[in-house]
This record gives sequence, C-alpha cells and structure tokens, in this order.
Amino acid sequence: MERMRPHVEQSLAATRRAGALLALCIVLLPACAFHPERRQTVEESDFIEYVPPEERRDLEERISALALEIERDFKNAELHRRLSVLYRLQGTPRSRLLSSEEIERAIMLDPGNAIYRVEKGLTLAARRFVGEAEAAFLEATRLDPRCSQAWFQLGRLARDDYLRTMCHPDRLTKAIDLFDKALRHNRRDEETLLNIGFLHSFRHMNRTGLQYADRAATYHPHSARAHLLRGMLRTKLMHFDEAAASYTSAFLLMADEERKPYENIAPLLPRDERELYLSSLPAKRADWNRRFWAENDPTPATEVNERLLEHYTRVLIADWALSNERIDLVGSQSDRGATLIRFGPPDNTYFDLGSGTSGAWVVWSYAVPGGAMRLYFNDEFLNGDYHFPIGDHYGEVSRRMLETAPPRYEYPVAYASFPIAVEMAELRGGDERTRIEFSLAIPDSLRAPAGGRWNLILTFFDSEWNRFSQDRLTLRPDSLPSIEKSGGRYRVCSGAIEILPRELGGTCVLELVHDRDRKRAARRYPLAMRAMHGRSLKLSSVRFTIPADGDCGGALDPIPLYSRRDALCLGYDVYNLKLDAGGASRYRVTYAIRKPDPDPGGSPASPRRTLAHMWESIRGGTRGEKPYAEASFEQRADAGAVSESLQIDLASLEPGVYLLVLLVEDLATGESAAESRRFTVTG
Repeated sequence: MERMRPHVEQSLAATRRAGALLALCIVLLPACAFHPERRQTVEESDFIEYVPPEERRDLEERISALALEIERDFKNAELHRRLSVLYRLQGTPRSRLLSSEEIERAIMLDPGNAIYRVEKGLTLAARRFVGEAEAAFLEATRLDPRCSQAWFQLGRLARDDYLRTMCHPDRLTKAIDLFDKALRHNRRDEETLLNIGFLHSFRHMNRTGLQYADRAATYHPHSARAHLLRGMLRTKLMHFDEAAASYTSAFLLMADEERKPYENIAPLLPRDERELYLSSLPAKRADWNRRFWAENDPTPATEVNERLLEHYTRVLIADWALSNERIDLVGSQSDRGATLIRFGPPDNTYFDLGSGTSGAWVVWSYAVPGGAMRLYFNDEFLNGDYHFPIGDHYGEVSRRMLETAPPRYEYPVAYASFPIAVEMAELRGGDERTRIEFSLAIPDSLRAPAGGRWNLILTFFDSEWNRFSQDRLTLRPDSLPSIEKSGGRYRVCSGAIEILPRELGGTCVLELVHDRDRKRAARRYPLAMRAMHGRSLKLSSVRFTIPADGDCGGALDPIPLYSRRDALCLGYDVYNLKLDAGGASRYRVTYAIRKPDPDPGGSPASPRRTLAHMWESIRGGTRGEKPYAEASFEQRADAGAVSESLQIDLASLEPGVYLLVLLVEDLATGESAAESRRFTVTG
C-alpha cells in the first residue's frame, strides 16, 4: 500500500491541475458576458444539441474534475455554478436535476449574484418549467438591472411565446422591448441584434429591422445569419440588387448542408413533379433549379430574379420562426413552413385554444378570387408542432390545398399588365450571324401621351436558360404605324437584331415597360436559332407580313388573324441554291394549307415536324384528308439566294386555325427544306 501511495497522489495531482485549468478558463469570463445556452428546451431523452460520444466523455471528465475541486472548496459559489452548467449541457433528466441542485447551492453561497439567477432560469427552462425560469430571469434583473443576459433570456421566452402561433402581437411587442433592454447593456451582441431585426419584420418595420441587421453584419462580418437577415429585409424593402448581394455573401459563409433548404424548390413544384425532383441526382436538381428560376423570373431583362429572392426570404422566415429543436422540427420542412414557402405569409391568422385533449388550432387565411383559402394547423400532440392534423377532415382539405393550389407570388412593384402580340422570324444575317426580325402589337388604347416613351427589352437565353444577349430600345407608341384587326386597333413596333446561332435553340423574352405609368407586358418566344450560312440548302422562317399599298410589305404581322376577304401575304428567303453553268438556279416551291395537329405546347414546330406535316398535306394525310389549298410551281433565279413573297386568297377557307407549310426543293441537287406557320381565319 505504501508503494502505491505516490502513484495515487500523482493521479490526484493531475486531476487537480486539469480542474484548476478548467476553473481558470471559466473564471476569466465576465459574469454577465457568459454565453448561456440559448436554444429551446429539449425532451427528457434528448440532448440540447447533438453531442458526439467523444465530447460526451469529455463532459464527464470535466464534471469529475470540477467535483474534486468542489470537495476541496465547497463554499466556492462559482465552482457550483460551473458544475451546474456542465450538468445542464449533458442534457439528461438526472443531469438537469443535478444542475438545479448545484445552482441552488451557488445562490445560497452568493445570493446577490445576478448571473446565478440566469443560470437557474436556463436550467429551469431546460426542465420545461417556463414560468419558474421567467421568475428567475426577472430576479436577475432586480439584482443587476444591467445584466444583459437576463434581459436577453426574458426576450427569448417572449419571442418563443409569440412565434409559437404568431397570433398575439402584444407578445411580439413584449419580446422586442426585452431585447432592446438587453441591447442597452451589450451593444454589439450578435444574437440580440438579429432577434430585434428579425422581429421588427413581423411588425412591417423593415427599415428599422435593417438598421439592426446592418449593425450585426458590421460587428460580425463573418456571420452568415447577419447577411441572411440583411437579404431578407432588403428584399422586403425592394432593394433587390443589395438583397442579392447579401444572400450571396451569406451563402459563401455557409456549409453545403446549410444552403440546401434555400436551394430546394420542391415546395413550389406540382405534386407529380415533386417526388421526381427530390429523387434526382444533385446535378439534375441543379439543372432543374436553373431552368425553374429562369422561367419564373418576373423581370428577365435584369440580372436579379426577384422571385428567387422572395423564395430565399420565405425559407429564412420558415426556418427562423418555425423550427423547434426540442422536437427536432426544421421549420422549412414543417407543414406551416411548406405553406409559407409556397404561398407566402398569410393575409390573416386565427387562433383557437381547442379542447384540453385536441390541442390548440392556428388558421392561415389567404385571399383568393371568390373568397378565402384557409389552411388549418393543430397542435395535435401538445408539443408545439402545429401541423395538418392526421385523419382529420380539416387536415386532409388543407393538405390537398397545399399540394394543388398554385404558388402565390406578386411582383412587389404594382405594375399593371396588358397583353401584347409578338411574332419573330429567322433570316440570314452578316458574318455568320442569324438575323432575328420581330414585330409586336400594342393596343392603341395604351398610346403614351406626347413625349411619353416606353422601354422595349429583348433578352435571349440559350437552351440552358443562360442569358447571352440583351438589347434595349426606346419607342413612342403614338408615333408607330397602326393596323386594324377584328380585336381592335393596334400600334406595331418592328425591328431586327443579329446574333450568333445556338445549336439547341433558345428563347427570346420581350418586355415592354412604361415606368412612369407603371405598365408592363412580357412575352416569351421560343426560337430555333438556326444557322443560315453554310453550303446546304436553307429556308428562312415563313413570314406573314402587313400589306402596304395593295402589295405585301416587309414588316412582320404580329397578329396573324385574317378575314376570308383578306389575302395572306407570305414572305420567305431561300439560301445556298446550286448554280448551273450559266449562273442560274432552279427550284420548286410547294405550299399547302391544312388543319394543324394538336400541339399542347403551342410552340413553333421543328423543321423535321414541319417537313412531316408538309408530306402529309401534299399526300392527303394519314387518313386521306386533302389540304384546303395547295400549289406548286418552279422558279429560276440568277443567284444562289432569293427573297420572294406570295399572296394567297383565303376566300375558300372556313373560320378556324390553319397551318401553312412551305416546301422548297433545289432541282439541281435534290435538297429540300420546309417551314410552317399558323394563322387564324375569321368570318
């Protein structure tokens, strides 16, 4: 035994040194600056946060070392407080009970220390004794009115009380007031600044909230949460360029896992697409995201997608307001979170206490044409998770609405939309480029007053929805030529631009905006973007043109709607015809007018499809139908490229939609090319 004593003493000495180092580290922290646990309480079997096994063992070792310190200095209140913190961080029922005992000992030894009351409140909150926790925090403020942590924890309790249902504005006001008191005594605290800024957004005081978010980002530039909050508040203030920059800064500071809720568009997709999206590989989902946001950009002419910023904002609100770590609930994945992401914040909210066994109800109401859409959330399991109740009529109806109702979003700037008609055609341009001619019709009633100018923006996207070209024009509708159609009188704007062709085609988005009168129109027009140069036979788009002085003019007709008394003006260009020894070319032109096959997409047919239509038309179709009109004639030209026009009498056609198919054959080489275009005949 005597030989073993030195080894025991050495072991005890090492343990004492470890305990002394731990004590020194904690003592160096100022009392009210100690960072208490700010997360919500946990269930009996949960940890406050996931603690890996190795860290759990470290906690046990630290507790053992500190317990030895207390044996030697039992009347040291600070040692009891530190042991209480370690017990609380263990997060088990027994450890939280031991935490309460240790903090009570600390208070008995030093009853005037405010931070001990804060620690007592945190332990009580972890045990889900919220009322007693609030009393402990209040006692801390009585002992030390300058203790910011006590005011912060009171604000946190009031915040959680409000966010549980978001139906009691007095609790929101109380939370902001308490956080303000905490901030007076700790001006740079990140959590306090973020809480005040976030809660102000629920009072629609976004400019005030942004001031706090800016301070948080200034004091803590590497805080992703501060940049996220700035992005959210700037989006609400319609500072879209700055909001996009804030979100970009935040995402650069976040791990991949943290960014996933913001990148997930599943809540916005139709039900039949949602599972396919979620089961896709990451690369496929990224491509899906890019296309989705390009197609859902309210202002394609700008680099900023306001709808995407609104999505980020809704995800942030869902995660910050609706998450509940006690029950492992991620806000954006909850029923209320999915509703908020899809439809935005509700127009009205209602609260009902329910019965003692069924739990309280929260109802979110959205204004829709003809009434209101209401979704019902129930605290069915009495744990604070308001969700669509299982096996309940209101829950089933609410779930069906979430899955079937279209996402709700309105561009925040109140522009009045109006219809425009657009036609485009592809011809050969210079320097291997394709010439895109366009024409749009503006209702004559929208003519700008004298001196009034409109902006026309043409933005071109490739097949992957990458923007590669943009042109901006200024026009005055009152100075444009007009046309008469059965729908009324229209002003016509025509023009052309040249771009490099894209193998897989793309889309042109045309936007017509009058900022002063807040009027805006937009149209998406799919284009093949074919190369018109090379050596093979090429045929331009079929162009319906506006008659001029009894003949066919050169401007595209943006509204291919004609009466039976009209003549259809048709224009086309042929390129790369083979010249014979005499420098002449010979080719055959055939056209046919037939009823089009159903085309759900409504997009222009591809050359292969138009060629198939052509042969069906000429040969009478698969069922033996004859085209309504057809003609074929041979032509000679003194060049390898020709530009021609035709006038076609429509008197024999009944009212309806028709497809004109044009086929050109080079008689020297046997090559052929076909194009088609739809038009409508009225009575």
